[in-house]
Amino acid sequence: NEGDIFGASISLSADGRLVAIGAPYRATNGNYRSGEVYFYEDRGFEPAEWIESRARLSGSNKEDYFGWSVSLGSEGDYVAIGAPINQEESRPGYVRTYKYTGIDDKWEQLGQDIIGDDDGDRYGFSVSMDGFGGKVAVGAYRGHSGRGKAVIYSLQGSKWKPIGGHLLGMSDEN
Repeated sequence: NEGDIFGASISLSADGRLVAIGAPYRATNGNYRSGEVYFYEDRGFEPAEWIESRARLSGSNKEDYFGWSVSLGSEGDYVAIGAPINQEESRPGYVRTYKYTGIDDKWEQLGQDIIGDDDGDRYGFSVSMDGFGGKVAVGAYRGHSGRGKAVIYSLQGSKWKPIGGHLLGMSDEN
């Protein structure tokens, strides 16, 4: 749709046959700019034929900007999605992770939402997931009093937990 900024973020699976594409300004479920992520697969025919292949994933709230960042695991069965401007008042941002079950075309959330520490952090402005869905790196360019920060998380049981300290920007003007 007009103004969705489809293609704002993009990630390919390791074999290059699945692509996740963010449209963070997309309105879903009546929520203005909640955001949405689409999945397209190359079915392996020549010439390549990209078709929407999996259920879309959508932001929960108005102005989440879900899909601002996206990162697929190597096989495309795991995905991490950033929503850097959620919650109308404090806007810390969050990252949500999923595993594709393949049953009834469903995605299952992995762990809890990874939420920014402070108001205005813009958590999820950037995100990178390892190949197997067990680690996620989250960028927050306004975190650490505007200096920026990155945090690496590991899925331990059903919870995302930070590993090591926060990686902090040094400059007063990020």
